[in-house]
Amino acid sequence: MEATFSQTEVGLGQPHKHINDNSQRPTARISIDNIREALKNHYKSELSIRRISGDPLDLSSCYVNLANVEGPFQRQKNKEELKEQAANIYRMPSYENIPETNTLATFPLEEFFNKRNLRDGRNDVPKTILVQGRAGIGKTTLCKKLVHAYQQGLWNDRFNAVLWLPLRKLTAYSARNLEDILRQKYFAHYPEPEKEELVAALSARRDKVLFILDGLDEIISNVKIESGAPLMEFLRHLLRQQHVIITSRPSGTDTSILPNLDLELETVGFSTRNVKDYLANVLNPEAARAVEKFIQQTPLIQDLANIPVQLDVICYIWDSLPSDLSKTTMTGLYQLMIGKLWRKDGVRLRKSEAGKELAMDQINRLRSYQLDRIMAIEGEYLGYLAFRGILSHQIEFEESVLIDVMEELDQLRQKTNQDFLPVQLIDELMQTSFLHTADADLDVTKDKSRHAWHFIHLTFQEYFAANWLARHFQTIQLTPTSSLTLSMTAAQTAKFVQQHKYDPRYEIVWQMVAGQLKGDALELFFDLLQGTPRDLIGGRHQRLLAECLKEARPHLNGIALKRLEAEMTQWLMFDIEMCHDDFKAHADNDGCQRSLGSNGAFPQEILVNVMNQSEETRKYVLVALRSHRYLAPPTIEALHSCLHGGDEETNELAVNALCSQSALPESAIKSLSSALKEESLVCTDSAAQLLGNQDYLPESTILFLTDELLEGDWSAKFFAAQTIATISFRGQVSLPESTISALAKILDDDDDGDDSEIPIAKAIAACALKGLTTLSEEIIEKLSSSLRYGNQTTRQTVIQVLHNIVVHSQATLPQSIITAFVNALGDDCDFVRNAAIETIGVLPELPESAILALIGILQCGNPDSQITAAQALSTQSILPEDAVRALTIGLEDKNDFVREASARALCNESASRKIIIESQIAALKSNDPHARSSAASMLGRIASSPKFKFPEFAVISLVDALQDGCDIVRASAAEALCSLTSLPKFAIETLVAALQSEGSNVRVFAAKALGVQLELRESTISALVTTLQDEVLDVKKSVAVALSIQPKLPESAAPALVGALENEDGDLRNSVVKALGAVGTLLEPAISALASILQNATDAQWAKISAAKVLSAQSKLRDSTIMELTSAIQSDDNDVFVKSYVAEALGTHTILPEYTIHVLLGFLQEQNIFYMQVVKALGNQPSLTKLAIQILTCNLTDKRVQERDFNSKAGADRHVFYNTTNAGTPYYLYVYFKDDA
Repeated sequence: MEATFSQTEVGLGQPHKHINDNSQRPTARISIDNIREALKNHYKSELSIRRISGDPLDLSSCYVNLANVEGPFQRQKNKEELKEQAANIYRMPSYENIPETNTLATFPLEEFFNKRNLRDGRNDVPKTILVQGRAGIGKTTLCKKLVHAYQQGLWNDRFNAVLWLPLRKLTAYSARNLEDILRQKYFAHYPEPEKEELVAALSARRDKVLFILDGLDEIISNVKIESGAPLMEFLRHLLRQQHVIITSRPSGTDTSILPNLDLELETVGFSTRNVKDYLANVLNPEAARAVEKFIQQTPLIQDLANIPVQLDVICYIWDSLPSDLSKTTMTGLYQLMIGKLWRKDGVRLRKSEAGKELAMDQINRLRSYQLDRIMAIEGEYLGYLAFRGILSHQIEFEESVLIDVMEELDQLRQKTNQDFLPVQLIDELMQTSFLHTADADLDVTKDKSRHAWHFIHLTFQEYFAANWLARHFQTIQLTPTSSLTLSMTAAQTAKFVQQHKYDPRYEIVWQMVAGQLKGDALELFFDLLQGTPRDLIGGRHQRLLAECLKEARPHLNGIALKRLEAEMTQWLMFDIEMCHDDFKAHADNDGCQRSLGSNGAFPQEILVNVMNQSEETRKYVLVALRSHRYLAPPTIEALHSCLHGGDEETNELAVNALCSQSALPESAIKSLSSALKEESLVCTDSAAQLLGNQDYLPESTILFLTDELLEGDWSAKFFAAQTIATISFRGQVSLPESTISALAKILDDDDDGDDSEIPIAKAIAACALKGLTTLSEEIIEKLSSSLRYGNQTTRQTVIQVLHNIVVHSQATLPQSIITAFVNALGDDCDFVRNAAIETIGVLPELPESAILALIGILQCGNPDSQITAAQALSTQSILPEDAVRALTIGLEDKNDFVREASARALCNESASRKIIIESQIAALKSNDPHARSSAASMLGRIASSPKFKFPEFAVISLVDALQDGCDIVRASAAEALCSLTSLPKFAIETLVAALQSEGSNVRVFAAKALGVQLELRESTISALVTTLQDEVLDVKKSVAVALSIQPKLPESAAPALVGALENEDGDLRNSVVKALGAVGTLLEPAISALASILQNATDAQWAKISAAKVLSAQSKLRDSTIMELTSAIQSDDNDVFVKSYVAEALGTHTILPEYTIHVLLGFLQEQNIFYMQVVKALGNQPSLTKLAIQILTCNLTDKRVQERDFNSKAGADRHVFYNTTNAGTPYYLYVYFKDDA
């Protein structure tokens, strides 16, 4: 006999309870502040940065530098800049360099959304931005800083919210629309009613949400291969939002799915200043200075420190480095770094010796050879993986590649009678410091197949590859195998070196091989390098030998070292002789960069030794040393000696050779100070720049420069000011008050002689003050005087200095600075005048004199000044009548931008809105259609002002404009009416008529305006339904959205809605489905159309969810529809949320076919929301077989669901199942049944 269910009730703890989609507008009680606070709570744990040591790092200590990747318009414009950049800026070689990046065109994060030249040549605010960058360069840090900056108030006036979405995590969620990702990720911890209100409120405001889509490269392959069309469609939908920032590695950027980009940027790593600041934040002052000096003295480390992750590694291992690093090679440094990281990893991997786990202090006491022994297997694997990657041009490794490498190594070990590698080795390597995945949050024990792995930096991959090769030179007698890459004979090794010794990809590898070898193996390596083929004419052979000699020098025996140095000296002298005739050409056009001595790896000892052999040799060496980014102390001493007693040309060349050095000894700095008085302007200019580039200047040098500012001639003042300006900009030295006063004195000097250096010196003196944010009132007085009486160049610079003071001032500004700006409002230079207006605009309260001056500009200025003046007045909460009058006149200006700026200024003054409305109504009668369109748009802005009752006479004017003869005017009028939700009958009728307008934009906005009305008559709804047949897709979509937000639609609307479902556009179909939900009881054609959506593989998941919701509201479904729903719940094309709503729809019907019940029972193993909806659907059935009840009971028990028995009033057994695992909140299912047996 069957047991009978008489009642089912679901209580607390349901994870999802969706609000009625017929009311998608945000509820009144959910404000933007509520949304921001909810998101801030979500991001609390996600904005942290952890160092490699595990210690947290404050976001303010993380720096991201952005450079412009130029579009065709910008690239042509900056061709010369890029040429100069290529000659002067060295970037670490990488497979992922972006050649179009102009590192000179950088800008701070705060200027992301400033107006700028976009990729298509427009000057506008960017809306779609792509940020590319190599692994570890700071893309995700940038995302965190953007979110943090927004939380601190930046861009709050531009965006309602910021959504940072790491795209790699999309596959972990079932969400295929924005609403569901909000539920599952951002508002997951809120109770149902509040969660749904937050989702609805944010979704309705999505046009003013900034979407930060992080890691396009990390999701794109998974989307295409694994997730199919639904996830790809959702991704495309996200990429098409109004305001989007997308991050990606260059190698993973799929341009085919990207929208049109306004701006393309590259994260280019730390600047010198960033490195200095970072060190100061994470190390004690003494260690920070030592690390900084070390980085400056080691060219490759300068490149490594450019990458944030690598700089962190350097800081982490610093305390284990030897005190004297002057003779440490690049390879030696990497050995030290890797040793420190191996010790950390040894503890993590619980390494043991003689069967006993080694404690941290034991591992830290191990000698290098002991550490290598206990980490030998990991080192062997990483060495082969790295070498295999370089051989195949690979820096990213999928899990399948990691498995292949292990299999190949096992084959080799089997042939050499060694044990197989541990089966858990790959999992353990994923926990080491050397293999990273882009997903820092990934649990390495799960989902490995979806992620690619890379070495923390290309140079670490090169080190491990070199380590693998070095073993072949040390154990050359290994048994040969058929695999060239696993074990090579002596002949194979020699052939490999011959084939690849000049390959740029192996440049660092060969250097590190030389640095790791000793004794006979090292000499064998050099013998192979010296073997044929030898590129002597092109110079590649000499460069290769020089680079390897630099690394091998500590390990070469004296005889071999002398032999190599003697050979290189002969080559050098030959090169000097070849360069003799065109030496000046080398010096003047950077031809020196092609000489042998200019190679950064060429031994400086040899250059210094030959320097004094002849005058021509000295000049060759001085020119060549310009290309050496780091000069050893003996080399600097030799150059220093050239500054004493040399001729003018020698002095000039010596100063130029020192130009790349930022940590000169005090004696050299003193000599350079003296060089400021040289007669050679080129030498003096170079000396001034070099002094300004020093990381530290002794107090005596600052005092010397100050004396020159006070007592020197104008030429000396010029170069002293130039030096101090460079120092000030770099922020390397805090300028003493005496120096600031001396700079101000130059500006206040009355000397207007004929010397052309005087005005430039004054401008540079002002420049030196631009980096300061506070100045004494006495200095401000002198600057104000310069603003009145200085030349145009000086006035332009001084106005910027004073602007900087105003912007950063936290205290009350002295009257003198305000007076200075008011006076500058009358300057005859447009730049000075506009800068003064702009600065005055940031003052919270303008003095009467400033307002009068701005009024004068509004009345008599040129359009640019008038616009800036109106913008300055717009910041004032209350405007005097004269200002209102002047702005009102501006409303009738012939210049569109002047009119708009005037209107905006008046908009902020509530008392002036009536004046604006009247002026805009008058403008609606202009002969210029653009003026009429602008006027209608301005009326729309006023209509949207909070707590402002838009007057009916203005509505009448907008309605009249709906009948204008020009489409753009009619469209603007219709768009303006979208801000009003209670339009009178005549306005509604005109909008209905506008649905038949020839202009498609008019029809789009007319439909939107009708859709936002609080109440529509059936005739209006009928007109909208008819417009669904419009041929223009945007019109159809606008009408569908308007219908979807109506609380009730007549049954007569259903056929047209069903017909609209024939369109393939996902957004349109989704809106139409929601609109069908407002119809109520649907006839079979509509029900059939909705059911078919659930089985359509190409429909978006959110459209399917909407269809399931509508079907669940139907009181009766045919058996055929039930079977279609049953099929939909089994389909792999539907995600768990679609299936959840389908189960809910099935659960609303009290008698389900036996087959459907059987299918539902099969889904009881699901442990998510789908599982609960299945239980609900089964619980609604009046009768179930004993077998079904047993399956239900068994599965509930398996999920820690407990059962209690007690008697009902009717005497039946009542079984209560409640889930105690749902976050502590019971999930109750009361089931009543009789068991006749």
